[in-house]
Amino acid sequence: YVMLGYGEVKGTATLEGVSVGSDGSDMGYGGGLNFAFTDSVSGNLEYMNYNDDRSKLTGISVGLEYDF
Repeated sequence: YVMLGYGEVKGTATLEGVSVGSDGSDMGYGGGLNFAFTDSVSGNLEYMNYNDDRSKLTGISVGLEYDF
């Protein structure tokens, strides 16, 4: 599957007593794959990318689902 959306990111990082914050929002995109292992067990693999003028956030997620 393919994803396109709008996201907002807020974050703060602290290193050796110095804090840096960033807020931003912009379009995001990504894609993923769903896998059916059995009738009740499935999994997914997903990649997302969010960018704004000051920061870039990318991530990969892996999921497992059990239907009962």
